[in-house]
Amino acid sequence: HETGLDPSRSAEAVERLRRACESAKENLATRDKICIQLDSFCSGRDFQGILSYDLFNELCRSLLHKATSAVEKVLKEAKLSGTDIDEIVLLGRSSCIPSLSKLIRDMFGGKEPSTHLRSPFEAVARGAALQAAILTNHAKGAAEHFLVIDVVPFSFGIEIAGGMMKTLIARQSVIPCVKMQSFTTYSDNNANVYVQVYEGEHQRTKDCASVGRFEVLGIPPAPRGVPKVDVQFCLDANAMFSLRGRVRSHPRAVLKFL
Repeated sequence: HETGLDPSRSAEAVERLRRACESAKENLATRDKICIQLDSFCSGRDFQGILSYDLFNELCRSLLHKATSAVEKVLKEAKLSGTDIDEIVLLGRSSCIPSLSKLIRDMFGGKEPSTHLRSPFEAVARGAALQAAILTNHAKGAAEHFLVIDVVPFSFGIEIAGGMMKTLIARQSVIPCVKMQSFTTYSDNNANVYVQVYEGEHQRTKDCASVGRFEVLGIPPAPRGVPKVDVQFCLDANAMFSLRGRVRSHPRAVLKFL
């Protein structure tokens, strides 16, 4: 604001500032303040600023609260308390933030996060190597007895009357999985039925993400409510979504993706 320049208009300037802030965040793990300096940052002008640890925490307060709220939600869904957890491993670049470590420590009754990893990225590398060994049948020792269970991260459902979301496959369901839902016609002699599929946790479909719109074609003429259309919702091991549909007593009906 002092110069009248807007660095957000330059993708290069934004990326340089992002990298500088990322470095400052990591350095503030061991220092009280850090100097951020960028030569020819915007329109040939240099940038220099001081970021203190206290100011950094103030700026990140809402994000830190969001992170701990997510942990609390996971514990609640798993029906566990902080004292039920044997070991805490912090991952990612933000794991170096002392204030975040303190919040996590307080949440788990004073239990210190694990320090046996040389870096927060080592756990990711170990996990990827372990998963690869299991998938290729090369796991040895204790890893031979590991059972890896994958779950779907979001709920899948359909739109019903009033734009409401009806969940068919709930979040955290083990995949692969299959669910069946029956539909019928809403007017006499309807030759098709539309199925709108959404992904998300909101009650209204307008707040969820649309996955796709499907149409069951070839329904034989009949009074409304008489034809029964069975639609099978499938999620494979890669969380890829697919549908299969059939009209009872009429096997020639076709399911079409719109």
